[in-house]
Parts: sequence; C-alpha cells; structure tokens
Amino acid sequence: KRIHGLVLKETLLLTLFSAIMIPIVWILLDIFVPIFLEKWSNGVFSAQLYLFMLPFEILLLYPGTVLTSALVNKQNIIPFLRFGITGILVLSTLVLNYMNVLTINNFIVLNVLCIALYNIAILIMYKIYFYNKYVVCQN
Repeated sequence: KRIHGLVLKETLLLTLFSAIMIPIVWILLDIFVPIFLEKWSNGVFSAQLYLFMLPFEILLLYPGTVLTSALVNKQNIIPFLRFGITGILVLSTLVLNYMNVLTINNFIVLNVLCIALYNIAILIMYKIYFYNKYVVCQN
C-alpha cells in the first residue's frame, strides 16, 4: 500500500507538471518557431494542440505497467482496448472526412480525445483489477 501511494503520488506530480508545462510550451512555440523555423510557422497551432497528449501519456505509465504485470496479468485486454480505441479514431476520421471537415487540427483533437478515452479505460481497469483487489482488500 505504501509503494502504491508513493508511485501514485509521483505519477500525479509528473502529470500535473506536464499539464502546467502546456501553456508555457504553447507560448514558447509561438515565440521561437517563427524565429528559428520560419517555414514551419503554419504548423505551430497543430504542434500546440498536440501538447495535450503529454499528460495522458504520462498518466498511463504506472497503471498500464501494473495491468500488464505478472501479479494482475491482464495483458490480453490491452490489445483489444487499443484496437477498439483505434477503431473509434478511424471511424471518427472517416466521418469528418465524409463531412469535408477533416483537417490536421481536427485529427489531432480526435487523437487526443481517443488517447483520453484509452487512459480512462486503463484507469478503470486498474481500479477494478489492482486497486480494489490488492490495495483496498489489504486494509
């Protein structure tokens, strides 16, 4: 339980730090890309949108590792979850394309939303298969 609390605290701190970094890097991209990468100035907003992936990527590290560990042994669920989320991304992209509103920025937003859904699913599975079984039951 102590290790769980420590790792959870560190994961939350890293996630919070990455969320705090988003506005800072957002501003830095606005400033430095036009200066140093003039030809890439049109892509600044797309890069800024993609910054929202960072907290989700960090948040997933601990619960994802626990789910695939020998203790919990839920490796068989992860590929199906990935496949389902990828299916949602593909279908959403096709719908946007069909409606003639597919842009790189819309695709990035869809990608961030799908990663968020994936993270929520992993966190729910973490709570069900690890937290409820090994942390709560030990109290």
